[in-house]
Amino acid sequence: MYNQDKPAFPYVKTVEKDTLSQETAQGLTKREYLAALAMQGILSSHFDNTLTPETVADYATHCADGLLDALNKY
Repeated sequence: MYNQDKPAFPYVKTVEKDTLSQETAQGLTKREYLAALAMQGILSSHFDNTLTPETVADYATHCADGLLDALNKY
């Protein structure tokens, strides 16, 4: 599992069925969380009618990927 696919705020739930236990992590991935934060910043500071949802989403995802790449170097 890549760093970007790991949960940002993991919640591990153990489910036991017939003596078998299965753990699941739930919530947003780190990439999704960082993209949402970037999107929030973009919309709060540069909102105008020329920005399309696709443009904002693409740039926010690009910013999230850049941060994750930088963090993976250390």
